[in-house]
Amino acid sequence: MLPLAACNAAVNSISPGRGPHATRTRLTLGSHALSHSAAPTPLTARRSGPLQGRVRVPGDKSISLRSLILGALAVGETRISGMLEGDDAISTAKAMQALGATVERTGERAWRVLGVGVGGFAEPRAALDFGNS
Repeated sequence: MLPLAACNAAVNSISPGRGPHATRTRLTLGSHALSHSAAPTPLTARRSGPLQGRVRVPGDKSISLRSLILGALAVGETRISGMLEGDDAISTAKAMQALGATVERTGERAWRVLGVGVGGFAEPRAALDFGNS
């Protein structure tokens, strides 16, 4: 924020452009100058080829938990890579195991779930603990 004296000095140094149709304004704030021109600058767009490359995004808690749950609800094998391995994900994995799914860590941030299907969940022997999820 500028002190009032600096604002007054800046307002006093506003100078309009020269000429009958000039629309350029120059504003000086201390040693910094700001310029504005009303003349539009044309933009050019060109067609390009498809984007290519690889992107690795960090693990996400919500997606990690849902991946475990959906993998347990599916019939067959689900492979999860890039899983965020926090306490809540571990709690969710244990809860899916308690319901009858096979859940195992196969590598760094890599998991495998053998799902039992929507109607295949078993009744757990104890209350399920999902942590903070």
